[in-house]
Amino acid sequence: MRDQKSESWLPEREELTSVILENSPDCLGLLDAAGRFLMINETGRRLLEIENLAAARGKEWRFLWPESARPQADIAVATANGGGKGRFREWCPTAKGELRLWDVVVTPLPDGGGGIARFLTVSRDVTDIKRMEDALRWSARRNTLTSEAAGELLQSDNPQAVLDRLCHKAMADLDCQFFFNFLLDRNTGSLRLNAFAGVPEEEARQFEALDYGRALRGCVVGDCESREECAADDLRAELRASHGVTAYCCYPLVREGQVIGTLSFGSRTRPEFNEWEIEVVETLSQFVSMAIARAQMERALRQFDKRNDEFIATLAHELRNPLAAIRYGFNVLNETGGAAMPRLRPMLNRQLDLLVRLVDDLLEISRIETGNIPIKKQRVDLVSIIDQSIEAAEPWLKAYKVHVRRPSEALFVEGDPARLAQVFANLLDNAVKYTAPNGRIEVGAARRGAEAVVSVRDNGAGIRAERLASVFDMFNQEDGDYRGGLGMGLNLARRLVEQHGGRLEASSGGLGLGSEFLVYLPSPPPVAEEQDGACL
Repeated sequence: MRDQKSESWLPEREELTSVILENSPDCLGLLDAAGRFLMINETGRRLLEIENLAAARGKEWRFLWPESARPQADIAVATANGGGKGRFREWCPTAKGELRLWDVVVTPLPDGGGGIARFLTVSRDVTDIKRMEDALRWSARRNTLTSEAAGELLQSDNPQAVLDRLCHKAMADLDCQFFFNFLLDRNTGSLRLNAFAGVPEEEARQFEALDYGRALRGCVVGDCESREECAADDLRAELRASHGVTAYCCYPLVREGQVIGTLSFGSRTRPEFNEWEIEVVETLSQFVSMAIARAQMERALRQFDKRNDEFIATLAHELRNPLAAIRYGFNVLNETGGAAMPRLRPMLNRQLDLLVRLVDDLLEISRIETGNIPIKKQRVDLVSIIDQSIEAAEPWLKAYKVHVRRPSEALFVEGDPARLAQVFANLLDNAVKYTAPNGRIEVGAARRGAEAVVSVRDNGAGIRAERLASVFDMFNQEDGDYRGGLGMGLNLARRLVEQHGGRLEASSGGLGLGSEFLVYLPSPPPVAEEQDGACL
C-alpha cells in the first residue's frame, strides 16, 4: 500500500525538493520510506568529503554512521516514521577520516495519501561550536581554579596542604583517580616523591626516587612517543599494569626557568586527555610551582634566620676570645709596668691579626654583595700563587702532613693574584679547621683541556651528602672536629672564583672520610714561542 502511495509523489515536488537541497548550507539528504539512503546535496558532499556517492546509494542509512551512533540514528528514524521529528547529536568521520560532530534532524515527507514517501535528514556540522563551548567551559574551570588557588595560596600558612587540596580538586574535575608530585633533588639529580593519591603508601614508596628526564606534556600510557626520555616511564607502566590506567598526563613544575619537579595525573576511565584538560593541568602546575616555591622560600628563610642567629653567636664568641686575650695582656702590662711586654707582644700580635682577619672577611663579603670588590686581572702562573699561599699558611700547616703535586709546566690563567691567593688561603684554612692535627692535606694543580684545576683534599671530618649543596652558603658550618670561624671562608672563595669566570665544587665520601674542593679556572693553552731565526 505504501509503495503505491509513494508512486503518487508529484514530479514538481521532487523538483522543488531538489532546489531546496542544493541551496541549503547544511548537509541535506533523502531516505526512502524504508530508511535507505538516496541522495545528499552538493553542500553535504563537500562537508563529508565524498567523491563518489554511488557506493552509498541504496544502503541503510544507519550503516553510514559509526556503530556507536547507530542506536541514536534508529531512534530518530523511528520517531520520524511515527509522524514526529527525530533529533540526535553524534560524531561521524568524513570520507577522509576527519572526525566531525553533527546535529541531525530527521523529518518525514508525506506522500499525499496519509503515508510517508521520504525522510529528509538535515545534518549541521557543529564541531566548531562544540569546541568553542568546550573551550569556554574549560576556560571557566581554569579561571575558577586560578582564583581558588590564588586565594588559598594567599591565605594559607601551609603551602603543602594547599598543594594537596588543589590536586585532589583537579582529580575530580579531570575524572582522574591518581596524582603524583615529584620534586627535583639537586643533590642527587633525581626526582623525589613529595605527594600522591590513589595508591597505597607502601606501593607509592616504590617510586621514592626516579631518574630525572624530560617530563612529557599529555602523554597516553599505552603510546608514549618518547619513552626512553620520560622520567616517569616505570611509574606509568606500573599504574597501567596494576591499576588499569589508560591515560597519563605529566607536566613539569618550573620556577624561574628551572624545572623543580613534575605533576602527573592518571585515569582508568578515559583513553586520553584533550587539549583543554592539559591546559588545566598546565595552569594547576603553575600554581603548584608557586606553592612549592613558597614552601621552599619559607624553609630557606627559617634556615637563614637560624644561621643568622648562629652567626651572631659565633661572631660574638670569635670576637670575645681575642678581645679577652688582649684585655688580659693590658691588665698584665698595667700590673708589671711594661716589664712583661717582650713576653706578651707575640700573643697580642696574634690576637690582633685574628681580629683584623675577621673584620676583613666581613668587609669582603659586603664588598662582593654590593659589587664593589676590585678584580685586577693579569697573566699569572697559578702554581706560583699556590706556593705563596702555602708559604703564607705555614704557621697553620706545621701540625699537618702537607703534600703538594705540581704540574711539570707553568699553569697560566688570567686573574687577580691577591684574590686567587685569598681563595687558596681560605681552602687551606677550611682543611685545617676540619682536620685533626697530624692529619693529611693534599694540594694539587693540573691542566684539564682549557681549564686549570686546583684541588685541596683532606682526610678530616668530611661532609654529609645532604649538606654538600649548602656547604658554600653564608655562615654554614659543618658538624665534626671543627675549630673556630664564622662560616664565610668557602662562600667568599666561591664568589671570588666565579668572578674569575670559574667554579668551585665540593665532594666528600661522608662523615669521617675527608673532603675535596676543586677550583676550575679558564686557562688558555700555552702559545708556542717563535724559535730564534724563524724570520730572516
